[in-house]
Amino acid sequence: MIRKPRSDARARILDAALAVADRVGAAHLTLDAVAAEAGVSKGGLLYHFANKELLLRGVVEHHMAEHQRDLDLAATQFPPDAGGYLQAFVHAQSGELMSRRKEPGVTQSFIAAAVNTPDLMDLPRQQARAHIGRLRALGPDFIDALLMTLALDGLFFRRHVRNARSGRSRARTAARGAGRAREGLGRAPFGRGLSPAHVSAADSSAG
Repeated sequence: MIRKPRSDARARILDAALAVADRVGAAHLTLDAVAAEAGVSKGGLLYHFANKELLLRGVVEHHMAEHQRDLDLAATQFPPDAGGYLQAFVHAQSGELMSRRKEPGVTQSFIAAAVNTPDLMDLPRQQARAHIGRLRALGPDFIDALLMTLALDGLFFRRHVRNARSGRSRARTAARGAGRAREGLGRAPFGRGLSPAHVSAADSSAG
């Protein structure tokens, strides 16, 4: 029998934790359920994550590392300045929205779990502070840039409540939102050279 490497087991456990959290929420996730989902023994799970808190932190770190890889890859396509960073950020976020790799319900459940485990959000907070710092380098365009990135976050979480609204209403809202975003990109100095397709594709994937 060929044993799979421990790193593969760790990745399966992280994927399983996301799957379980999607069903029951991160706060109600149990190690037994994750072990069963991953197809490993509870002892095997505990080898990688000694308790639930460490498992949840591992999932968050994995999620943030994926986002950083996407951003680093996107950054190679744009100038190495503040405007280029914004373009790379929009490009990376649009790609994540279109791929639907990350589900808003899971993300929200981890945010809720942080009520009982405050340091669960330490890494996301650090990355958010670094992100704001990069945007501040845009000077007078900082607020517009910040609103643009927050709008992408809104498109992501909007998917979680999309069933509460009619398809026609969602389409009208998406069209208006995409139009305003494209307008802003066209006017702002940092947006020149950024394809409006990035914004419209992200918006259509959210609907």
